[in-house]
Amino acid sequence: MRPNFFAQRDCAVSGGPLIEPWFGVRPSNADSVPEQERPVSNCNFTKAELRDACFYRTAWGEVQMPGWPFVSVLSQGGDSVFAPASPRLPARSVLVDEVTDHDWGSVDMRISMMSLVFGVGLGPYERQIQVCHAETLAERGRASVDDVRAALDRFAHPAIRY
Repeated sequence: MRPNFFAQRDCAVSGGPLIEPWFGVRPSNADSVPEQERPVSNCNFTKAELRDACFYRTAWGEVQMPGWPFVSVLSQGGDSVFAPASPRLPARSVLVDEVTDHDWGSVDMRISMMSLVFGVGLGPYERQIQVCHAETLAERGRASVDDVRAALDRFAHPAIRY
């Protein structure tokens, strides 16, 4: 069963864990909601324990996300676009290509990082922001939280914030 969608405006969200919450415009409704509508705006999530949170049609500048040990991936920030369609395979993003091409040190860590960025893109059916906890990435990558932090520091991609 898929998580509920939440529209939030002028809010502060705290507590948790909030496991797999989806915020914004439901992809199945994306065609019927005006493109400029942003149902999540002016919201502070810095005190929320977000676990695999998905934000659809949400601008980075309209939300504040928690810092480390939470990891946020964004499709764009300001004038920078991080996840346009891939020239290799348009059904995925350039960001996915970059994660695929990076030497993560192990197959497990690559798979963990792929889970973080997969599905983040610019389209109406894609997540504009994904938030994951470093513990989850560590479990998927069969590594420690410190290993995840070091791997993210080496990758140093502007789309990934923590």
